[in-house]
Amino acid sequence: MQDYSDNTILIAGIRDGKHEAYGYLFATYYPRLHNYAMRFLADSDSADDFERLYLN
Repeated sequence: MQDYSDNTILIAGIRDGKHEAYGYLFATYYPRLHNYAMRFLADSDSADDFERLYLN
């Protein structure tokens, strides 16, 4: 298993279409994105809608 904690390696893995790189990206950044969105939006459902809009 590749160590994706180095952003250069992570981006290369994503560009190469490696599923584990996407999994690492999601697992690492999803909680932060959700918390960031919650600061500006009224509720969790709105934050989820915001994330779906920008992550899809």
